[in-house]
Amino acid sequence: MKSIKITPTVVTADKIYYKGQKYHVGDIVSVTNIDDGDIYYAQLRGFLVDQYADKSAVITWLLPTTSSPPPNEGFHPATYIIGPEEEIPRKMEIFTFVMHSPDDYFYNRSAPYRTEVHNSAKSHYTSMRLGPRLRKTIDDKEVYVGLY
Repeated sequence: MKSIKITPTVVTADKIYYKGQKYHVGDIVSVTNIDDGDIYYAQLRGFLVDQYADKSAVITWLLPTTSSPPPNEGFHPATYIIGPEEEIPRKMEIFTFVMHSPDDYFYNRSAPYRTEVHNSAKSHYTSMRLGPRLRKTIDDKEVYVGLY
C-alpha cells in the first residue's frame, strides 16, 4: 500500500519558542554581519514554522538616527526609526534577542493614514503607547526612561 502524499506546509505564528527564549511579534533582535562584524537591529514582524519544525522570521530593519549610540555599544529604541520591511524569511539562528517591544512601537507618526488604534467614546478604558523614552532632565541632559 502507498501512503497519502503530504504536501509540505508552513504555519505562521505570532510567537515562538526557540533555544530557551520566547519570541513575540514586535521583539527587537540584532543581526551581525559576518564580513565586518557590524551589528544591525531589526523588529520581528512574523514567524514561520515548517513541517520539520525549522523556525524563521520576517523582519523590519531599524535605522539609527544621529542621536543613536554606536550599535556595538547598545540599543536605545527611542533613537531608532522604522526602516525597510523584508519579504523573505530568515532563519532564527542568525538573530540575537535584544528586548521585548510592542509591535507598533515604531509606527510612523506622520503617515497620511491612521497607524494606531483610537478608542471610541463608548469605551471605558484608555489606550496609551508604551515604550522606552528619551527624556531631558532639568540640567538639559538626556536620560533613558524605561516602560511606564
